[in-house]
Amino acid sequence: MRRREFLAVLGAVSVGAAVGTFGLGYFVTYKVLGQDEVVEYLRRRFSYLTISREDLNRFAAEYQRTLGDVSARKLTRLNTVFLLSTDFFEKGADDSRTVRFVRLYDPRNGCSNPFAVSPEARSRRSL
Repeated sequence: MRRREFLAVLGAVSVGAAVGTFGLGYFVTYKVLGQDEVVEYLRRRFSYLTISREDLNRFAAEYQRTLGDVSARKLTRLNTVFLLSTDFFEKGADDSRTVRFVRLYDPRNGCSNPFAVSPEARSRRSL
């Protein structure tokens, strides 16, 4: 095999491998998860928390109804929105107690910030 033939074969193999890798990556990251898959993902991801299956189902349904489909690219956002949608932070981030789904977190709603401290609570702290 001459040098030119070798380089042509090497180039063709390299292009094929690159297209295959990026194609597989696209398929994996854009695969839409169903509600049951979202529930199982959250159950595995937050295995250290006690969460009822009913609360996970309610969250998954509300998330998909309000914010759209969940793909592998959106899992970090799903984790964040899930924790902010529960009473986890409102109850002091205690992982020994049961976590409940309260409402879907919406940053545009001023009353849904679990880190906000009311003026009354702030004044009691200063006393």
